Formats: sequence, structure tokens, C-alpha cells
Amino acid sequence: MAPFLFGLSYIRCMKKQLIFILMALLCFTACRQKPSENMENGSAALNVKDTIEGDAVKTVAGFLHWYRENMQQLNRINMVKNSDRAGDTSVFYSVDFQATEKYLKELEKGGFLSADYLNAQRKYFMDCEDYFKKNPENDGPPHGFDYDLIMLSQEYDEALAHLEKAQMSLTKAGATGALVRSDFGNGYSLTYTLNNKNGKWLIDQMENTSGR
Repeated sequence: MAPFLFGLSYIRCMKKQLIFILMALLCFTACRQKPSENMENGSAALNVKDTIEGDAVKTVAGFLHWYRENMQQLNRINMVKNSDRAGDTSVFYSVDFQATEKYLKELEKGGFLSADYLNAQRKYFMDCEDYFKKNPENDGPPHGFDYDLIMLSQEYDEALAHLEKAQMSLTKAGATGALVRSDFGNGYSLTYTLNNKNGKWLIDQMENTSGR
């Protein structure tokens, strides 16, 4: 009877040791796998960011090059009535909404701007008209049209002439939204808000962020 009890105790002891060894192996395997999983997740996130950065930055760069090629044609569209009669006290400035629509249609042809951007510009032109009604003008550059509406500055010739030297970087990224900053040098920079519309990045907003 004693040998039988001894054998039973021995078997129980071996079972406990076997269970302990199996648990230790499982823990070791899990620990070895976690870093690998994290690296895969991190790599996937990095690949997504790289894709967003490439596509969003290309959109901004493409738009700026397109604008440089079409700027003169766009600037021929006179969007302010009577601006060619500056100094004539018998007339005052007002927004030519047929001309602004023509301007926006030309911009839209580039394929870089969203409907949100174009609608925001329509509101901007309406605000300018409200200003003219409250503050009649007939001399000097018309309010709201005294700078380039795309480059958001009066001094941008050098920036457009040397677009290839501009430093463009992704400052914020998400699955459907991104911010791209373009530094043109000499403290002049613009930041673009983009959204992914049906798989294509389009510009929603532009902001002069010089000095920030």
C-alpha cells in the first residue's frame, strides 16, 4: 500500500511540474511575440503616414505649379467693377459676381480644390461686397483684392519662381484629413488643410502662417 501511495504522490508532483513548465513556456512565447506585433503595427502606421504625406504633399506641390502656369490668365479676370476707373468720384467699387464665378470655375479646372474651398471663396466675395456697401471706395486697391488670393501675400514672385526650393512637410495627418506646410524661405509660409474626397486629396483651406 505504501509503494502505491508513494507512486501516486510522485505522479501528482510530476503533473504539477509539467503544468508549471507549460505555463512558463506560454508566458515566454507571449513575451516574444508582443514586440513583433508592436513592430508590425508601428510599421503599418508608418506606411499609412508615408502614403498620406506623399499624396497630400504632391497635391499641394501640384496645385502651386498649376497656379504658376495659370496665374496670368486668372489675373486677367477683373472681379471688381469700376476698379479700372480708380479716382473717378462718380463711381464706386463693387464685386462683379459673374467675374468671380468665372474665376472660381477656372480654379476648379485644376482639380486640386474642394467644393468647400470654392464655397468659402464665394462667401469671401460676398463679404467684400458688404464691405463696399458700408464703406464706399473709388480709389486705390480695392479692399479684399489688394493681395494675391492664392498666395495670400503681395510679395510672392520669388516664391513662385523658385517653387522647387520650397520645403513642404506634413504637420498633421489622419485617414481623411491632413495639414501641409510649405516654407518658401525668408519667413514666408503657407499651410494647407486637405481632405480626402473619394480617395483623392483636395485643398479645403489655405492660410498664411508666416512667422509661426
